[in-house]
Amino acid sequence: MNNKQNFLEDYLLFLNRVDSLEKMDEFILNLNKEIYQKYPCISCNTGCYTCCTATGMPNVYSNEWERIKEYLKKLPEEEISKIKENNNYFVEEHSELINTLNDFIHKNSKSNYDNLITEIEEKFKDKLCPFHIEGKCSIYSVRPSMCRAYGSFLFISEKEEKLLSCDENKDNLNDFISKNKIRNTMLPYWNTIDRKIKQLSDKTKNKHDFTVIPIWLRDDFFYNNDFEHG
Repeated sequence: MNNKQNFLEDYLLFLNRVDSLEKMDEFILNLNKEIYQKYPCISCNTGCYTCCTATGMPNVYSNEWERIKEYLKKLPEEEISKIKENNNYFVEEHSELINTLNDFIHKNSKSNYDNLITEIEEKFKDKLCPFHIEGKCSIYSVRPSMCRAYGSFLFISEKEEKLLSCDENKDNLNDFISKNKIRNTMLPYWNTIDRKIKQLSDKTKNKHDFTVIPIWLRDDFFYNNDFEHG
């Protein structure tokens, strides 16, 4: 990728050239660098796990999951046990809720959205992603694209335009825009990245095309299949 060009302005052009998950990792990394340079008010602090809790757990596409699954097979047994223990909270205590969430994702229905999100935030508000162990992500090098993009992208939900970030960063960005009298905020849209990842994942064959992490672990790793640890 040509770093001399304005990568942030031409990100859609560069996105067309992305043809693998590994190139998508590089693409998001370069975008993040441009965004942080243009908007220094946006920052992610070490030790802040907001993006790893509740609804912060991302929908993971099948190609992302395949990479994660292969990585998991190489982790030490004690880490695998901890991930399973973490996931049991969702599988054993809130199976009905994560099934409802999965159905909602795939039907793309807007009905009862507020009630569902409220319930998830209430029951999972202090619960970390199953991959979060002792203050860090146990799959960081193969983490999903949404984790890589969190904090730096806009997201269009129905008719709303939101920053894919925590409330603190949203407030910081709004203050920065107001203070510097910026009329046109230039941030990439997660929706376009999301569509591209879906295109890249179409060739994989899995039970799901995409869903949340606890369901991937439940349906395709620990519970319904023999886990072969390397």
